[in-house]
Amino acid sequence: MDLLQQGMQMGLAQAGLAGGFNKVLNLIMMIAFIIGVLVIIYGGWQMKDGDPVKAKLSIIAGAVIAFAVPIMTYLFKIFGSNSSIPVNL
Repeated sequence: MDLLQQGMQMGLAQAGLAGGFNKVLNLIMMIAFIIGVLVIIYGGWQMKDGDPVKAKLSIIAGAVIAFAVPIMTYLFKIFGSNSSIPVNL
């Protein structure tokens, strides 16, 4: 059995480039969400240490990073799947 057949049996073969792009995009968004949550936790740590200015900036930055993920996911679902712009790759 060659490598391509093994990959297809493992479920790695999706809809070509679109499927691979979707997997990579989901991974990037998951990592961005985790980073956003960690920045918010770090802001709480700074608040505990008594630096409210850095804490406020960290919490706001973490919230922006973490909430950008669902917004971008929603926009990709709206505009990405049924796009009227043809893409020839």
